[in-house]
Amino acid sequence: MKINLDKRGLGALFAPFERELIWEYEHRGWVHWMGRNKFILRKSPFSNHKSQFEYLTPPDICPSENEFIKLEVGKLIITNPRMIRRTTFLEFSAQYYEVMSYRLVSLKLPKPYLNPKGFLHHLTYNWKNAEDDHLDFSLALQLLSCPESLYGKGGIGSQSFCLLGIKKPLTDFKLL
Repeated sequence: MKINLDKRGLGALFAPFERELIWEYEHRGWVHWMGRNKFILRKSPFSNHKSQFEYLTPPDICPSENEFIKLEVGKLIITNPRMIRRTTFLEFSAQYYEVMSYRLVSLKLPKPYLNPKGFLHHLTYNWKNAEDDHLDFSLALQLLSCPESLYGKGGIGSQSFCLLGIKKPLTDFKLL
């Protein structure tokens, strides 16, 4: 059973670090440009949750797309506020913050907590009887014993075979 990450609401469906990113830090996230000087902040790398505000930047401030940043902002600017008929709610054409400055922030994702049996199960749940021929242990050994690379620690430590005699890492290995 697969869960659509974008349809999650408040509560236990979010990992603790996601709850922290989405709700505890208002002006922190991944940059997603909406126009020449306007962007929003994506709040999670794993879903489409985003900030409720837009941010306007002066010409000298230009963070790159998908950079994880923390913003220093001015006051909230609300344009064209008006009452919605027969209610006590306000409606406005836009609300945004002017960006004063920003800084890059490093994000340390926590390691998932899995006991050894859980790790082996998640590693080979698509293979029938993976434990019978020790496929689960051999994959786990390859994943955990690989040197650090561009893709981080771990990975499949196999090398490709090329007719030209050049070895290179298998980067497109995907478990279905």
